[in-house]
Amino acid sequence: MQTHPLLLTLPDTIPSWIAGKPAKAILEVVNTACQYAGITGPAQFRFLLETKGLVHRMPPHSLVIRHAAPYNRPNLIALTACGKDGSNHRVHCTLTLPEDQRPTFERFIQSQDQGCFVLNTFRNPVLPPGLPLPAPSVAKSVEPTVVPPAPEFDDDALAIYLSSLQELGAHITQDTASIIAIRSTGALNIYRHALDAGLIYRIGSTVSLTPGGHSLLKRLAPADDATKPGPSEFDRLKADLIAARSRFTEAKATHDARAQALTTLTHQLTQAREAYQSEELNATTLQSRLQKLQQDLNSAQCKVTGARRHVLDLEEQARALGTDTPDLIQAERTLKEAETAYQQLIAL
Repeated sequence: MQTHPLLLTLPDTIPSWIAGKPAKAILEVVNTACQYAGITGPAQFRFLLETKGLVHRMPPHSLVIRHAAPYNRPNLIALTACGKDGSNHRVHCTLTLPEDQRPTFERFIQSQDQGCFVLNTFRNPVLPPGLPLPAPSVAKSVEPTVVPPAPEFDDDALAIYLSSLQELGAHITQDTASIIAIRSTGALNIYRHALDAGLIYRIGSTVSLTPGGHSLLKRLAPADDATKPGPSEFDRLKADLIAARSRFTEAKATHDARAQALTTLTHQLTQAREAYQSEELNATTLQSRLQKLQQDLNSAQCKVTGARRHVLDLEEQARALGTDTPDLIQAERTLKEAETAYQQLIAL
C-alpha cells in the first residue's frame, strides 16, 4: 500500500485481535479513503470493541459503511474495516467528521463496487511522485478549472488508455478514469480528449466506453494468425495464479462455512451434554428417593401387620373373659345386706 499523509492517527484503544500491524493497516485504509473522498478534516478515528456482526469475510484492506448501526450521527459514521486478513482482522469503528463532509465521504464509499472501498493497486492506481491527487466526489467534477491545451494523441495512446479503463470493468467512476489518465500521461488531457472524441461517455459520475471506443480497441487489437506466438511464461504463470486464487477463495469460503457450522454444532453439543448430565443426575436422585420410600413402605406395612395381630389377640382375650359376672352380683347383694344389718345394730 502507498503511504499517504495521515489525516487520522492510531487510537489509544485497539482491539486485542487486531493489535499491531493490522491496526495500522486498517488506519491506512481509512486514511486513504478520506484522501480519495477529499476529506480535509478535522477528523477522529476510533476502534470499537464490539464483535457482533463480524461474521462475514471481507476483502483485505477494505472498508464498508454500517448503515444500520444505532450510533450513526450527522457528524459520525459507523464503519466496518478489514486489515490484511479477511477473516481475522475485521473490526467495527467510527469516523467523526464535520457535518458538511460526512455526506461526501458516505457518497464516495457508496460509489465503490458494492459499496465496499478496497485499497489495492488495481482499484486505486498509484500516481507518479509529485502529482496532485484529484479529490473524488460524486457531486463535483475532478477536472481542474483551468486546463492546459490538450495535445494530440494518436490511436495507439488512446487505445492504451481505453484498455486500462476496460480492465477495471464496464462502468467506472469519473475519479478513477481521471487517475488512470494522470498515471498514463501525467495530466487529464487524454481523458478530456477521449471524452470529446466520443470514445467514452459520462453519466453523472460514471464513465463507460462508447461503441466507438470498443471499435478502436478491436481495430487496433493484434490479429490472430498461425504465426502469433503462444502465451509467454509470465502470462501462463499469471493465469495459473488467478485460477489458483479463485480456487483458494472458493475453498476458503467453504472451509469458513464448515468451520462456522462446526463451531455452532460444538456449542450446541456442549449445551446438550450439560442438559443430559443434569437430567441424569436428577433421575438418579429420584431413583434413590424412590428406593428409600419403598423401604419405608415395606417397614410400615410390617408394623401394620404386627399391630393388627396384637389387636386381634387382645380382642380374643376380651371375648374369652366374657361379660357375665353372677358371682359379683351375689357378692354385691350379700355385702349390702351385711351393711344394712350392721347399721341397724348400731342404731339400737
